[in-house]
Amino acid sequence: MEQDYWDIDDILAENQRASRTDIITIQQPRAYGPRVRAALDASAPAVRLRDLVPYWYAMALRLANLLESQDMHEWLERTYLARVPRIFELSVLLGRSSSASNAVAAARTEDTGGLTVEMQEFLQGLDESEVLCAF
Repeated sequence: MEQDYWDIDDILAENQRASRTDIITIQQPRAYGPRVRAALDASAPAVRLRDLVPYWYAMALRLANLLESQDMHEWLERTYLARVPRIFELSVLLGRSSSASNAVAAARTEDTGGLTVEMQEFLQGLDESEVLCAF
């Protein structure tokens, strides 16, 4: 008797013989690749996370959990802790202005608003979650 093309028993038996554990592979996006890691390790505040991915931390955390990568969790923690002092400094500077939201809007549209050029660039490169921390 000839086997049917769609014989489910044969398909299941063949799949069990193949028995592969790596059904899919996940490539790490460029925003989390070795070049970005090297730049963040060199100077985390200098990297404009917003230009990479608007919700850089949220996506990185999901990716780290998906890949079950403890190394990536530690790297994210180091990155965040390296950027926190600058975020704090920025929030203090913006807190002195009458309206922090107006200062943020001004800084994001290149209006100086009393901030140094370096602080403006840092503000424009903040991840969305870092913006929430600053205000």
